[in-house]
Amino acid sequence: MARTTDEIIATMDAEQASQPSLSALNSPSQTSIYKLWKYIVAQCANLLEQLVDRKKVEIENALLYGVPPSLGWLRSKAFEFQYDATTPQNIVLIDWVPTYDPIDITKRIVTRCTIKQASGAVVYVYVAKNEPPEKLTVTELAAIQGYYINTGDGTTKAVGIGYGGQVIACVSLDPDLLFLEATITYNGKFASTIEADCITAIENYISNLGQAPLFQFTEMINVLKDVPGFFDIFINNLSCRSAAIPFGSGTDLILANEVLFSGYNVEAGYMIGETTTGETLADKITFTAI
Repeated sequence: MARTTDEIIATMDAEQASQPSLSALNSPSQTSIYKLWKYIVAQCANLLEQLVDRKKVEIENALLYGVPPSLGWLRSKAFEFQYDATTPQNIVLIDWVPTYDPIDITKRIVTRCTIKQASGAVVYVYVAKNEPPEKLTVTELAAIQGYYINTGDGTTKAVGIGYGGQVIACVSLDPDLLFLEATITYNGKFASTIEADCITAIENYISNLGQAPLFQFTEMINVLKDVPGFFDIFINNLSCRSAAIPFGSGTDLILANEVLFSGYNVEAGYMIGETTTGETLADKITFTAI
């Protein structure tokens, strides 16, 4: 922080007092020439230090907001995307930082985002909206694509948040689906809550698998262990599928009690429980008190 003019003069006075050769400069006059020199130098030093402080703040802000275009950064910006069906949400540059003006968090629609790096500089941004999550509409998807890479229409200049050299493709798909046939044992005093709590825990886990979405049934079991009253789970069959694949043709991780694979790369970036009539989580999980 910049020193005041008086603080700088006090520093010079202390330095002068330590120099015997300057002892003759001891006039009591407040208008002596050497005191005037001190004041001029101190005033200039104070102004210089104020300018240094301002530049320091500018540099620190640039470092704070000028985050390198990592996959994590791209994912974090998806949750800041604003959408309005009637009013375009434009990106502007403020101190060379791309941002919305105004920022309106009520217009943020993305609730799920995963990033997949392809070859070279190609990056796929998988997004979903709402709770429970679902894919974006065609217009919403076009809007978030423009949010990342908008370069204008040839007449009107526009601004996107993506960095030069990146090829960003936004994707929004119907959710992948989890089929789980299992028996859960539990403490009997939790009979009124165990079913809803366990299914909610599973749904929360599979709907938000993070930046690089990988379903692992061991992780799902760890989540269930935190449910009050849960004791153990015995999995008979477990499979995952994308929405484009019909029920019964998904990837089996556990089949007839035998483990085939430990994980499944989620195509849409997020999952929900199986929706086929009679095959949902509630239909196929049996709860037994012990």
